[in-house]
Amino acid sequence: MIIFPESGAFVCDPPLEAWKRAADKNKAASSFGQSDLKERWRDECLQVASKYTASLGLGVPSARQNGAWLLAGHQPYFFHPGIYYKYELLMRAAREGFSPFFISVDTDPCKGFPVRMPFYDVRYSNTVHLMSPHGASEFYQNAKTDYASLETFRDAAVKELASLPGDPFRSGVEFLKGELKPPLPEKMRDAMAVLRKRYAEGSSAEVMEAPSSILCGTSGFYEFAFHLLLNAQLVQTVFNAALADYRKEHHIRSSANPFPDLAATEYGGIETLFWITAGKKRKPLFKKPSKNGVTLLP
Repeated sequence: MIIFPESGAFVCDPPLEAWKRAADKNKAASSFGQSDLKERWRDECLQVASKYTASLGLGVPSARQNGAWLLAGHQPYFFHPGIYYKYELLMRAAREGFSPFFISVDTDPCKGFPVRMPFYDVRYSNTVHLMSPHGASEFYQNAKTDYASLETFRDAAVKELASLPGDPFRSGVEFLKGELKPPLPEKMRDAMAVLRKRYAEGSSAEVMEAPSSILCGTSGFYEFAFHLLLNAQLVQTVFNAALADYRKEHHIRSSANPFPDLAATEYGGIETLFWITAGKKRKPLFKKPSKNGVTLLP
């Protein structure tokens, strides 16, 4: 039997009231010998998020210096229910003392910023639009804002929403008409952040945000990444064991879910948690011990 929550309620596993205990447990957990890195990188991330938010002309949230962080993220799409749900959970957690942080995952290959829109024609259905189809071969961080494609999407979306009986999304129609036009940031990634913040209005006021490409350029991330590479064998063991426990707990037979194990190669290479990019493509990065130290192999 499926039980639906009441209006304004959430379904969370573990429940929201258990998140504080989970945060305290994480804080006390081993840091692989990097005991002070979390605090140093936390401060650095706050600076990055403040600078990024201010550069978009948005209000800069005030972080709780001593509060546990709650992270969420997604590719830099326009809002769909799943992303909006994350924002609402972040705001609910903020009222419980957490510092909410949303990471715009702009390091994935861009698939054109898809948006699924409902419409009605004898029966209910939906269609998928690409808000920026010309950016489909780029990484999200490189896609430029394309006003022509935004205008095409806006006109189609307004027409489809207007087809729904009872006009249930009038506010959404007005938002699309009023906001999908210049001026917006030059990068589509940043334009999506601005539009999401405007659409959420007060709901996202306290949510800090920064793209993963910028966060990955911080000194704290480089220190963290080097430590993971240096201890690739240990990371592989811990990562694969966690996956095995998860599959057992959730009765998952497929070795590809929720993620594939980190692999070992016949020549002694160890798969790391990193990708290496070449042009517009990416592939896993492997580490192999050598006489002179460590060799990284694509």
